[in-house]
Amino acid sequence: KDYEFPNITFGKPFEIPVKNPNNWGGISILNAPLIGLKHDRRIEKNPARRVLAEAERRKDEAVIIVNPIDINTKKSHGSARIHRAIVSGRNVNIKVLDPDYQEKARAVLDSERGDTLIYETYAEVLANIIAGWHKITHRPERLGGGPEYTGKVFVQFGYNEEEFIMAAASWDERYKTIQAQKRLDAEIVMAKSAKKRAEKYGDDEDIRFWSRELDKLVKERARTIISNISNEPTAKTVRKMRAFVVKMFEETIPNCTVIGQGSLYIKAGNKMIELNIPGHLNITDSLLSNYADNYGPNVLRGKFADIVVVCHPYSLGFRSTGREADKDGRRNSSEVFVAPAALDGAFLRDQLRASIRKVHPISKLIFNHQFSPGYMRLVCANGIVSGDFTSIDAIGAYKKYVNKEKLSEKKNFVNYEDCQFIWALNASDPHWGSRAKEYIWDKENQKYLGVCEAAIEMMRRAGLFKGGRMPVHMFNICDDPTQGNHYGTEKQPDINQMSYMLIENRWKEAVQKARARGVSTKDQLAILEEMRRLSLTQLHARGLDWLQHQIIEMLERHVAANVDFYDALLSRAFKAGIKAVGASYYRHEDFNTCDIGLINFGTGNHLAGTVDKTLTEGFLYADKARTELRALPRWRKEEKLLKELVQYPVHGNVAIGWGTIQAGKGYLWTIELRDSPTRLSSWGDTLQGWVRNDIKRANYSRFFDKGKTVKITGDKHFVGSVDTDWAFYHMCPAGTHTDTYGERGFPPNNTGVSFVGMPVNGPASGPMLVRTLRYDFLVKYFEKPFDFNWEKFLPNPA
Repeated sequence: KDYEFPNITFGKPFEIPVKNPNNWGGISILNAPLIGLKHDRRIEKNPARRVLAEAERRKDEAVIIVNPIDINTKKSHGSARIHRAIVSGRNVNIKVLDPDYQEKARAVLDSERGDTLIYETYAEVLANIIAGWHKITHRPERLGGGPEYTGKVFVQFGYNEEEFIMAAASWDERYKTIQAQKRLDAEIVMAKSAKKRAEKYGDDEDIRFWSRELDKLVKERARTIISNISNEPTAKTVRKMRAFVVKMFEETIPNCTVIGQGSLYIKAGNKMIELNIPGHLNITDSLLSNYADNYGPNVLRGKFADIVVVCHPYSLGFRSTGREADKDGRRNSSEVFVAPAALDGAFLRDQLRASIRKVHPISKLIFNHQFSPGYMRLVCANGIVSGDFTSIDAIGAYKKYVNKEKLSEKKNFVNYEDCQFIWALNASDPHWGSRAKEYIWDKENQKYLGVCEAAIEMMRRAGLFKGGRMPVHMFNICDDPTQGNHYGTEKQPDINQMSYMLIENRWKEAVQKARARGVSTKDQLAILEEMRRLSLTQLHARGLDWLQHQIIEMLERHVAANVDFYDALLSRAFKAGIKAVGASYYRHEDFNTCDIGLINFGTGNHLAGTVDKTLTEGFLYADKARTELRALPRWRKEEKLLKELVQYPVHGNVAIGWGTIQAGKGYLWTIELRDSPTRLSSWGDTLQGWVRNDIKRANYSRFFDKGKTVKITGDKHFVGSVDTDWAFYHMCPAGTHTDTYGERGFPPNNTGVSFVGMPVNGPASGPMLVRTLRYDFLVKYFEKPFDFNWEKFLPNPA
């Protein structure tokens, strides 16, 4: 039939029903399973099947399958076609071949000589692949049968599917053209024969008739070539082929709806999600930067989604960043993700290891050092959507770590209850003393808080510092605790700074209003409240240019004010058996300034530039934290222990920390903390340069070979994550808004804090979790506090 995809736009998105608009249990993004490639014949090993089984176990709201197939549609000859053919995982399926051809094909398969070929049409190729999808999505009868996943499945076609539909339409037109040509050739032969017969018998009328007929047939034959096909029938052919492919998917996969082709928008609860399909097949680590570097016009048009998931059929791996989507005069933020490919990389590398010429994209993909396959899952807790990455090895890993009795007691798997996590809270670039430092008004305590302090205050209000409820085991300030003065900050006044006269006049007006007849005490207090906020805001707008004052701010307003947070964190870590070990232990050294602890204070280039690199600052805050902790009964006699737990790692005059963290006898995670990534190649993906640079650096700490490394940094004022086979990279957002330097042309800052969750039993035991509390969310909370479910936000701390 004639078929058009649903008209899905930003203004008219496809809606996925969820149980709770602010707390939904999960939407799994199964990107690039690429059925049609070589695959492990054991169905239990199939990544797509395992993702569907996980979604069923967790009772996910939906599964979205993007870029589902891989079919070679290139009309190439010679060795290139052979290279592509050996990547295919399709065996000949006699049942889907034309009945008139099945006997011949079976004879070829049964032949011991194997010197005859089998030919497949596009329809038969698709039917073969769809049969694979049937096997993936249906449980075998021996296990009870039925769908592997009983929820809603939505399919989005990408580059490969469009190419297949177009190739099938081309094949159909070519087939019909060949039929027409053969018919015309036969009719021309018949007309020539008839004319010859008429000439033989001298029948002038018949000669004239067959001459006209032959002339018409020759002209029609001349025009009956592929390049002369009219566009209108072609468009109809494409729609029919599209209908055929859509019908095959929807009739095969249970509860399946094909929602469209190419980039489209989805609404889940009150969140808008863009599923973005790049228009190329390039193997590149620039998918994130390419999108993020071009997001601006969509924000200006009011069409930038809350969540963007870039789905490329040959994605190197999971990546993410944040972008500001400000509107109505207020800050607003969005997240951009790159979904990994759901492929069995180890199997494919083993199968194609002898291949030298990499003709098919998959050969280039799996041998790229950055390739890290898996799938991602969108979860919403407290109105915050996060994208969780699970590696291929970790899909279904709960079976190894949870006994059957414990598993049978579980009723809700939404928050990964079967996997415990070591949670690290990361803050960076608080820039105390900066005119661009972002503050949040704490109405209850009548004071301004930085974003890190605001996040800690949220925990305090939730009672997390008492009764062992603290979910965080590690705390890191990566870069620039203070603003310093090496950029001439006194020469860059804040855009909100008022003159003395303006402030004086505002106070005069307030006093006059308060004295006016009929103004109640309540009104007077409101006026005083307004003026206090104004005065405090103006003090912040002026900043603190003297470095000593900046350091005092950090010591008093962050360290001394949050000693209860440090106490609760260390107590929880001890209770969980979590241990941080510094680099000196693994490098067999008596001492190393790069040693990390559970609490780590960095230093930054701002202070370094101010004091001509003759001083770092982390040691001041570490010493203050230890002193404050020793005033508490629990730590009074633990001076030596606190020196191990509270650290200020530096390499020379740069904040670099190395070590490991481990919960009990769990996985040994290696850790690297840095003030700044080693390289920057893109503002759209601020971690891209670091990842590329690490490929040539190898094991520079001398012990990163002990386990997968979690690398945490700051400095660039953007949030971001990248997963590779050897490391998980994370950049935490900053404590400032965009300053004068940023307004020279950089994207607006991401402001807030981040949490990284490392599965206790390692990367093969569960997902890597990243959670952020961004400035816009923190403002909403402190303007009108509400219950925040920390158990959903930071699930299952060790």
